Amino acid sequence: LLTASRGGTFSALFGLLVLAGAFFRAGALPDRPASIIAGSIVVAGVLVFALSGEHLSKRLEHLDPEMDGRAAVYTIVLGAVADAPVLGAGYGTFPDVFPLYRDASIAHTARWEAAHNTYLENLLELGVPAATALFASIAACARICWLGIRRRRRHRVYPIVGLAVTALVAAHATVDFSLQIPAVSYAYAFLLGIACAQSFPSEARISAPGSPAPGA
Repeated sequence: LLTASRGGTFSALFGLLVLAGAFFRAGALPDRPASIIAGSIVVAGVLVFALSGEHLSKRLEHLDPEMDGRAAVYTIVLGAVADAPVLGAGYGTFPDVFPLYRDASIAHTARWEAAHNTYLENLLELGVPAATALFASIAACARICWLGIRRRRRHRVYPIVGLAVTALVAAHATVDFSLQIPAVSYAYAFLLGIACAQSFPSEARISAPGSPAPGA
């Protein structure tokens, strides 16, 4: 937020909305805790803009030219994907591959070390089959969290947080490359792992093969 990232700011707000919706969808909160949580989310939303401040407003004023540049990059990347749709160009090769395809639609002074769209970059580097499998695995984890919100009687906060952070990073990945930053991807994997593990009812975990007996 302190970098005044527009995508990061709006993705954070989207994540907060999903967090609020998931809490109320759970339907297990008494009025007082629900009010406290709702108020906290509103305060968090205000803090998002307060931390970003005037710098964010100035960056929003220059949104159109930069979006035009990204749109041109996205078009070029899609063309590159079409050249190697099955095997891709190889993970981590975007900085080497993109210069081979860039054209006059992008300013010659602009440097693009990332596609600023993780989905397109994965399609280019991994190929459509592998990238689709990767996306599906994250979607499956999000579904586990969603089901956990519906079926767990307690500790629903874990799958709720898992769903919210997935919404946040998934939204941000459409306009930036935050998941390619190790600190972000590690933190997300840590939270999602806990959320998925806590999305199953206690009885299901106890009865699973190899699980310790109750009280063990």
